[in-house]
Amino acid sequence: MKNGPEINNDPYLHTMKVFLHRWKPFIIQAIKFDGCTRFNKFTRQMPISEKVLAQNLRELESDGIIERIMYPEVPPRVEYRLTETGRSLCPILDILYDWGWHDMKRKNLPIGRSIPLARCGTATVKRMKI
Repeated sequence: MKNGPEINNDPYLHTMKVFLHRWKPFIIQAIKFDGCTRFNKFTRQMPISEKVLAQNLRELESDGIIERIMYPEVPPRVEYRLTETGRSLCPILDILYDWGWHDMKRKNLPIGRSIPLARCGTATVKRMKI
């Protein structure tokens, strides 16, 4: 084994695990755009299974990116909101989105319009394709 830091202790790997998993940027963007979002709204916004959505929401909550608010109503109502840590990711996601958009334009790649989501820092809606 080589001398040096373990790959599992790498900040890049940690960052990718916490918020760059396939669906997590879309979930974070959707919550930011709406202010708070309910489970069923996610399933209408994204082509994601309920099982995968629930798993991603649990991971984001466990990592302190979102908070789950349960209201004592019948039927139960649950909303998801970004924490301060989650909101701090928005400028990073905006930079990644802008870089991807410009690189796709540079390469003359089609830019999809299937999922309506806003950049974190703006009120304008952009549509992203997965």
